Amino acid sequence: MGRTQDKDGDIVPEYTENYGFTKPADNETADIGEINDNMDGVDAQLKENEDAIMAHAGAAAPHSGHETPVGATNKAAAAAAAALVTAEEYTDTHAAVTDPHSATAAATANRLMLRDAAGRAQVAAPSADADIARKDTVDAVQVNLTAHLADYTLQIPYGGTTTNSGNNYSLATPAISALTAGMAVSFKINADSSGAATLNWNGKGAKSIKKPNGVAVSNLKNGGIYTVRYDGTNFIAQGSDAAGDATAADILAGKTASVDAGDITGTMIDRGTVNVTPGTTNQTILGGKHSGSGVVYGDADLVSANIKEDVTIFGVTGTLIEVVTNTNDPNRLYHTEGTQPRVYELNPNTFAVIHYAAHPGDSDVGGMFDRLYVVESNTDILYEINPDTLAVVNSVSTTTNARGIGGMFDRLYYCDITTDKIYELNPDTLASINNASSPSSNPYGVGGMFNRLYNCDTSSDNNYELNPNTLASINSASCPGLNPYGIGGMFDRLYNSVSSNDTLYELNPDTLASINSASSPTGSPIGVGGLKGYTQLVISTELEEFPTPDEIVYLGVTYVKE
Repeated sequence: MGRTQDKDGDIVPEYTENYGFTKPADNETADIGEINDNMDGVDAQLKENEDAIMAHAGAAAPHSGHETPVGATNKAAAAAAAALVTAEEYTDTHAAVTDPHSATAAATANRLMLRDAAGRAQVAAPSADADIARKDTVDAVQVNLTAHLADYTLQIPYGGTTTNSGNNYSLATPAISALTAGMAVSFKINADSSGAATLNWNGKGAKSIKKPNGVAVSNLKNGGIYTVRYDGTNFIAQGSDAAGDATAADILAGKTASVDAGDITGTMIDRGTVNVTPGTTNQTILGGKHSGSGVVYGDADLVSANIKEDVTIFGVTGTLIEVVTNTNDPNRLYHTEGTQPRVYELNPNTFAVIHYAAHPGDSDVGGMFDRLYVVESNTDILYEINPDTLAVVNSVSTTTNARGIGGMFDRLYYCDITTDKIYELNPDTLASINNASSPSSNPYGVGGMFNRLYNCDTSSDNNYELNPNTLASINSASCPGLNPYGIGGMFDRLYNSVSSNDTLYELNPDTLASINSASSPTGSPIGVGGLKGYTQLVISTELEEFPTPDEIVYLGVTYVKE
């Protein structure tokens, strides 16, 4: 039988008349909890009855007609067994129902889901994330997945290994119905390319393979896996565009790069800052990376005036007149000119300029054994100068009108055109220590050799040899030219400078006749004179059996043994 339901549709439970045990309906699924509750109730009531019976049985005067304890126990047991049979029958009956609690296989709200005879059950179309998916939903997903797998613009298939004929490569798979812009495929190359490569995908025609910059791909490598995408005309290589012909020597050591040949590690040496000092030979600039801060050293002295005349060094052509050292003839000759204040050292034989320097003196020049002097006529100053550098080492003013200066071995003289006198000077202080009238009225030059003194005069155009002590003339001769402005010599050679024909003469010391001449290298010659320079004394112990002395005095000069 069915249960009674209230107005809300809820089932109203029914109970046994005496002990209030819950009674299930005929079409109701057995509830084990209710069965256990009924059994507990039966057990409790039986115990109560048993206790009452035992108490009654033990009473002093049990009533007649009462149930015996044994009988009561048997009745209770029978009742319990009957209750169990009833519950089991109810459970079996409920289990055999095919639609318990109105369950159904249709998609019905608030009903239990029941499988149909084919084992299927239906649900409503899913709408929330946790809903059960239906076949129509899964089918729609599969349709989209199948379309995606066939769309080679959205995903990139792998077509396997190519075949080739030269630089023309073919790829059989995957099959495509047509080649359209945007489609992509990856593949493995079966052989190196040697030029611009093409790809024929699934027989749809050979298309050029190019880099993103439009340059043809010509460096495909055997075993390399490549990905290309069709742009409607060409296949464009995707991913890394590494290429180039650089070698390890072109890349800095420790750095890596990807080129046509693959990944390489550089070997180029980092030289840092390299500075170069110019020399007489070419210097190799070593290959490698340079910091850019290196320099080729310059020198402020690299100017024309410091470079030999007509010699070019690093693009600078020299103007310095070469100093020629005459190791065979230690005698040294000097000369002054009237156009500009310079002192020149000349070759005693050719009169060629050896070197020169600017100087305040503009008149005569002359010397003693190893000391050189010049005179400045405008300011009447006498100068001692360094024979090598021609720099001033001493000077003194004179109140006379000085013109010529020169000397012998260890005696110095100068002449004055105002007083027409010749003066002997202290070589160190340049003070007058003796004087005498000139043999003529206009003495312009004075000088000598080792121990002989000479004078020239422009009024008479004569040259004179003088007594070094009295300054009196002991010999005279006409000058080789007019206006002799200077006379002087070296150890054993005598010279004369003539302004009328700008000529320098070497004279015979005895006859005063010209034995050699040449045009002045400067023009407008004024003074001429010289010094001995140096004397090297060699003493041999092989000539005589005498020991070599530690020092010797020769011609007033002390020589020390080396």
